Amino acid sequence: MTKKTTRKAVVGRRKELPAERPAWVAVANAVQLREIRLIDSFSHVRPEAIKGKRSYEIERSARVEISAESPLFMVFADFRLRGPSDTDPNKLALDIGASYLLVYKADGIRDFDRAALEEFADINALFNAWPYWREFVQSITTRMGLAPLTVPVLRIGTLAAERRPAQLPPAAAAPASSEGR
Repeated sequence: MTKKTTRKAVVGRRKELPAERPAWVAVANAVQLREIRLIDSFSHVRPEAIKGKRSYEIERSARVEISAESPLFMVFADFRLRGPSDTDPNKLALDIGASYLLVYKADGIRDFDRAALEEFADINALFNAWPYWREFVQSITTRMGLAPLTVPVLRIGTLAAERRPAQLPPAAAAPASSEGR
């Protein structure tokens, strides 16, 4: 027996967006990525990295530079993957880094405050550069004689959540007891 499923498309309905969106969303809607370039890279591997599976951590950061006379602005996205050594905790078995220059164009770039541009860089620009970083890591680990390392996908929701300041729940913010008063 064959089961048939039917899907209906609803046309004309839009999901309501929150009235107040983060500032970086307005920047993302106003810009266009013009180019992305690898501007710096390094890689180091120790012989012990060749055997077995490795754990690693990835660091990422972004910084913004704005031109006073141009509608272009630049984001420098830096990535680093570190795999600890099994034999010496002070050394790395695998260390890979890359820096990318992302050039964006926005006609009204000076209408945005610095904080909105930095938030855009920390979320959207890192998201834009991530596929290039993933390809770099996979390619360089293969060239090092390692099994190709596939960096996981980056979720923009995770980046946005990282930007939110930590808030304590009301009960945690209040003093636990009145001892010593």
